[in-house]
Amino acid sequence: MPVRHKFFPAEKTYGVLVLKNFNFYLHANFRETYREIAPAEVSTVTANLNRSTYMNSSALGMLLLIDEHFAEI
Repeated sequence: MPVRHKFFPAEKTYGVLVLKNFNFYLHANFRETYREIAPAEVSTVTANLNRSTYMNSSALGMLLLIDEHFAEI
């Protein structure tokens, strides 16, 4: 799976790791990783792109969407 995530409820931390190409084809997979997590349960969000080899403008849009989801932080 090109997108992995971890949620640590005790630390109120959510992290997402993107592997390979970060583009529109990952949109559904990326969105599914965080949709079930309530914004009130998270105080820190990190996006690890170290293993991503390509990123386009739709990837930037997806990062904005995750920011909007957790806007209550």
